[in-house]
Amino acid sequence: MKSILNQINQIAKHSDNISFKVIAEFIGNNFENLDNYTIFDVSKLTNTSASTITRFCKKIGLTGYKSLYWTIQTHKKIMDEQNEAPYEEVRCMLTDVVVNSINGAAFYSKNRIERIVNSINEAKNIYIFGTGNDSFLIHLFINWLIKINLKTFYVADLTCQQSFTEIINSNDIAIVISYSLKENDYSNIIEKLNYKNINTLIITNENENELIKNKDLTLKLPVNESINKSNDESYFAVLYYLRIIYYKLLELNRHKVNFNKLCIN
Repeated sequence: MKSILNQINQIAKHSDNISFKVIAEFIGNNFENLDNYTIFDVSKLTNTSASTITRFCKKIGLTGYKSLYWTIQTHKKIMDEQNEAPYEEVRCMLTDVVVNSINGAAFYSKNRIERIVNSINEAKNIYIFGTGNDSFLIHLFINWLIKINLKTFYVADLTCQQSFTEIINSNDIAIVISYSLKENDYSNIIEKLNYKNINTLIITNENENELIKNKDLTLKLPVNESINKSNDESYFAVLYYLRIIYYKLLELNRHKVNFNKLCIN
């Protein structure tokens, strides 16, 4: 949620798109009361169209205004519940969740990571699919891969990600990151990748989806890291997977990298 708010604030301050700037300013100024406004209310009050608001939501990695609405509602609910709980209780719960999540991820990836890393390393291009709060982690991952000269493609907008499926080919690899894979866009993307027989790494908590049941390159998100389970998230497990993949890739590409100039962060 923090990355979504940061994106909204950045658009409000720096966007060249006047409509997006006005929408971002309105959401920022009315964040606590956004549940009082429908998409048509926001459209009227910002002198923009409903379709422009939908495009704005997609730009920040969401599927539309409803997704923005429920993301904000979930955030408010979590903050309310955390404010009611003593700090020590929240700290202990969060520590347990993080430890269990990373231990689960380490166990699950133990016998899979080498094959996954080799597939990524051998790919001509790396296309990454993911939205929302995963966008921040994906951008981190891309920055790491750039250091070892691997070619990546990513935009936070799901519509643009759909277009990747048209240009990706058998020499490339796709990485799909989604806790639940519930959105129809992910089903459409994975269907197209399967049809083209693209090597695909799936990072998800979902294991019943027919589209991924026969996928060899999967990494399971072991637990829901949300303290009160009011939303689905697995930030630390995703971070662990992306970081361990990077370190393994770094080992494979030692001969290509000037370690005196490489800043590992």
